[in-house]
Amino acid sequence: MRICTIVNLRCKKRKYRILGIGTALLCSYLLMGCGKQQTEEENLVLIERTPESIEYTLGVATVGDVVKIKKLRCDYEELNGMDLSFPVSGKTVEKIHVKVGEKVTKGQLLAELSIGNVEEKVRDLEYKIARNSLLLEYVDVNENYEISSMWHKYIYESSHSDDKANAVADSVERLQQKNEYTREDYRDAIEMDTLELADIQAEIAQCYLYAGMDGTVSYLKSGLEGTVSKEGDKIISIIDGTEGLFVVKDVEYAPYFKEGEELEMTIISGVAAGNYKLIPYEMEKWGEKLTFTLTEDYENAEIQVGDMGTMKVITGKKEQVLNVPLRAIHTAEDKKYVYVVGQENVREVKWIETGLYGDDCVEVISGLTEGEKVILK
Repeated sequence: MRICTIVNLRCKKRKYRILGIGTALLCSYLLMGCGKQQTEEENLVLIERTPESIEYTLGVATVGDVVKIKKLRCDYEELNGMDLSFPVSGKTVEKIHVKVGEKVTKGQLLAELSIGNVEEKVRDLEYKIARNSLLLEYVDVNENYEISSMWHKYIYESSHSDDKANAVADSVERLQQKNEYTREDYRDAIEMDTLELADIQAEIAQCYLYAGMDGTVSYLKSGLEGTVSKEGDKIISIIDGTEGLFVVKDVEYAPYFKEGEELEMTIISGVAAGNYKLIPYEMEKWGEKLTFTLTEDYENAEIQVGDMGTMKVITGKKEQVLNVPLRAIHTAEDKKYVYVVGQENVREVKWIETGLYGDDCVEVISGLTEGEKVILK
C-alpha cells in the first residue's frame, strides 16, 4: 500500500494544504467500475484555503491643523552697497586700481579703459575753439574801429552834405552785413567743434570707473586687464560693512508674507550657524528681490556677507479639519482613496475627497469620519 503524502505550498497572502489520496482510495474507486487504465492517473489533489494573519501599519483620521511649509533660500547681503560696470562695450580694460578687501572713498578711480588717441583730438578741438572764439572777438573790434574811422573822416572834412552822410551810412551797413556773415561762420565752427569735443569727453568719461560711495571692495572680476569691456557687466562691488539684509529671490512667494510677521530661518554652517527669526524689510519696495532683517534679539550676531540660510514660509493652512497621514493617500485616475481594514482582516478601498495637502497630512473633505483607521503600510 502507498503511503498518503501531504505537501504545503505557500503564497504571499494564503496558504494551501495539498492532501494526496493514497493507493487505498484509488482501489476503492476501481471497485466502483473504473477501468484498470485509470489506476495510472495522477493522484487526486484537494486544496484547502486557510487565511493568513496580516499585520498592517495603521493611521487614524483626526481633527487638527493641516499646514504646508515651503523652504526658501535666503542670502545675506549688504544693505548699503553698489555694483559697478563700464557703460560701454568693445574697449580694452587698461588698468584696475583696486583689489578685493581694499577700502575706497567716494570719487576714487577704480578702473579705466584704453582711450587711444582721443587726447590728441581733444587738444586739437580745444585749440580750434579758442582760436575761432578769439577771431570772433576781433571781428567786433575791427568793425568798431572801421566804423569809427568812416565817421571820423566825414566829420573832419571841409564840407558836409546829406549825400556824403548817406554814403557813409551805406558803407557802415555793408560792413556790418559782411561782418555778420563772418560771425556766423565762426559761431558755426565753434558750435560744431564744441559738440564734437563734448562727445569725445563723454566717451573718455565712460572709460573711467569711480567709486560712488565710501566702503570696501567686496567683489572684483578676475583677469580683467587686457580683456574687452562689455556694457553692464558687473566688475566691481562695494559695500559699506555697516548693515545687511537677508535676500530671497523667489519673488513669486511675496504674497505669503505679512508686514511684521516673524519667520524662522536657519544657517547650517559657518561662524553664524544657528536658528534665527526674521521679519520683512520695507515690503513696499519689494520688486526683483524680497528683503528681511533680523529681529532685535540678534543684534550681536556674527553674520557675514555671503552667509546662506533657509527660511520657512507657510504657503497653506487649514485649521481644525479632518485629516489623515500623507502616506495613506492613493490616486487612481485623478480620484483619491485610502485602504481600511475590512472583514476577515482584508483591506478594502474607500474613496475620499481631499483638500489641502500639507507636509505630513492631507485634509479629508468627505469619505471618512473622525477616528476611522486607515492603512499606512
